[in-house]
Order: sequence, then C-alpha cells, then structure tokens
Amino acid sequence: MEFTKKQIDILYLKGPEAYFYAKLRTRPAVLKLPIELKKLQGVVKTFVNRNHLKPDNLIVILDQERVFEKEIDGSHGSPDSSEEERFLDIIPYERVQGRTFKIGDKIKVIAVNKDFCETLTQALEENGFHVLATAPDSVIDATIANFNPVSDMSLVLEKASKILKYNLFSPGNYLENKYEDRTKYLGSNPRLFILVAIFFALFTIVIAIIYSKIKMP
Repeated sequence: MEFTKKQIDILYLKGPEAYFYAKLRTRPAVLKLPIELKKLQGVVKTFVNRNHLKPDNLIVILDQERVFEKEIDGSHGSPDSSEEERFLDIIPYERVQGRTFKIGDKIKVIAVNKDFCETLTQALEENGFHVLATAPDSVIDATIANFNPVSDMSLVLEKASKILKYNLFSPGNYLENKYEDRTKYLGSNPRLFILVAIFFALFTIVIAIIYSKIKMP
C-alpha cells in the first residue's frame, strides 16, 4: 500500500486515554487504554472498527505520564554517555527505549516503555495504519511554541511532518536498555546487585537476632 500520498493522523496518549485526530474529524475519537498490555491489540481493533477509522499514516504522541525525562546541560557539547546510561538504568521497565534531543542549550534524554510502544504500533499496523513515529509531547514545543495538546492539535496536524525528527524509534539514533528481564538486569548492574545482596544480608542478621532473643529464657 502506498502511504506517501496519505495524510498524517495523530494518536495522542494522555493518561489512561488516547485521542485520535484527523483533518476531516470535527472531534477526536477517544480510546480507553487497558491496564493489561495483552488486551491492547483487541481494544485497538474494536476502537478502529467502532469509529470507522480510515487507515492513514499516523504519528503517536506520548504525554509526560508515559515518559521518563532528564534534562542535561548541553552548552558544553555532548553529555557523557555514562550519564545517559545511568538514567536509563533506573527506569522501572524490563525493556526501555530512549533517545536524546538537543533543544537550545539543553539536552533532553527521553525514555519510554518499549514493550508498550511496540505492542501499540503492532496493533495499529494490524489495522492498516502506518506508524511513522512515536514522539514525546515535551519536545513538540520546539516545533510549536507553548504547545497545548487540546487547542493546538490542528497545528500539529498541519506540521505533522516536522514532528518525524522527534521519533523515539529512529533507526540508529536512539539509546536502548537491552536488559531482557529483571534477573539479567540485576546481573548486568553490579552496584544494584551489591545493594540487593547487602539488603538480604542485613535482613538475615536482623532475623537471626530476633530469633535468638525469642529463644532466650
């Protein structure tokens, strides 16, 4: 299917809901996002069919509840990559997708739940959409000053092609936490592993002291 001639629609995720915007729609279609990730594909399919959505190119925009963000001073050049890696290490997802954006003198490091984003993209594309980008709304200010997702969505639709450069999943231009599960994560992070070991050692000592006091006459 030829997508280059199609218009670009917007799916804006805000809190527990997602809002679908298209140029010919007078109001957005609202999608209630499920808590369980395994239900997302079925919910998206029902949403598309119920609202009679026409498959087009699509940009997914994530509000600040869906991202972790760190701002770094970029006035002296690129930041130390270890600082970015330390930030990704604390994100509480099994798989993390991240990217840095240079905005003025600041560098924003954005991280998201990779499993959620990939599942959402797959669900949308199974229903005929072509997801061009997944972008955080915090960097859209660089395209639209004082961006307001409610009143300015018509501007976003007009300037949608300019948002593509903020794609978190641009090939070869992202940071990635490659830990496949929490066990591997602990093993790959020596400092965290040591802290966990110390915690369990102290916990064992406390239990032993309490038990010995209970046993004393």
